Amino acid sequence: MSKRVTKAQQYAMLYLLDKGEEDSEIISQIKVTQEQLERFKEKNYQSGENNIKTKTKKVTAGDLMVRETAGKREKGVAIMTKESSMKSEASKTTQPPSSQKDFIFKPSDG
Repeated sequence: MSKRVTKAQQYAMLYLLDKGEEDSEIISQIKVTQEQLERFKEKNYQSGENNIKTKTKKVTAGDLMVRETAGKREKGVAIMTKESSMKSEASKTTQPPSSQKDFIFKPSDG
């Protein structure tokens, strides 16, 4: 009974297949069986397309902040990095929200 192929092994197989490596070389480098490699090729590597599903997450400014100190590894400190500052500035809008546009009364000329 063989063990499951990890995501790291899947990405390594995908990379080596794209590079044009032979099957025997891939098997020896990644330590997978011939069956696992063939099953991976059938499911995930069809005509050079990547069919591996990955999770994506929208990055916020808070994700880019440093949240622990380098020396003592203490938490409770948040340091804004250059990237988090740029992300925060980019997310700000200069126009007022749509609900505040109609607050100014403009009498009609008629």
